[in-house]
Amino acid sequence: MVMKAAIATIAANPMMALQVASGLFSAVQSIRQGSAAEAEYEVKAAQAKAKAEREAVNAEIEANNVLRKLRQTNSSAVARGFAGGVSGFSGSAKLVQTVNETYAGRDFTQLQATAKERRSFGDIQSQMFKEAGDAAKDSSTFDALTGITTAAISTYALMPGTPAPATKFKPYPSYMKT
Repeated sequence: MVMKAAIATIAANPMMALQVASGLFSAVQSIRQGSAAEAEYEVKAAQAKAKAEREAVNAEIEANNVLRKLRQTNSSAVARGFAGGVSGFSGSAKLVQTVNETYAGRDFTQLQATAKERRSFGDIQSQMFKEAGDAAKDSSTFDALTGITTAAISTYALMPGTPAPATKFKPYPSYMKT
């Protein structure tokens, strides 16, 4: 009964109808903007993760290339040793191989750490984008609710027989002392 009376009052007053419609359209637009922003951040999150994975794979490929070059260099050292009439697995040929392995091991370890860091950074960045999307959606929902509330208050103020709002505020007497 009360709802029918409110609808009849709004229908009879075009300004109230416009106020209600404006508030509702504003709320719908806020929700849509929030959903669009959330979708955009989800795409950015996926892009960040894909970029980080690509960089990690490139670091692993480079690490594998280090090992391939190590095998080539050490096999050349062994071949030179045997070609010179000495054992390719001892003496100066072995020393060259040991030095090569030390440097290659260091480079390989650094590249493996780089790959791990890239993946970790991608996960962090992706999570940050997802959080930003959630915040955008929550903000738009709050904005929509604020718009609807404002429209309801304004519409209520336009209704006939509504008491005028208080225009003066009398503070508690203890606050007036200086």
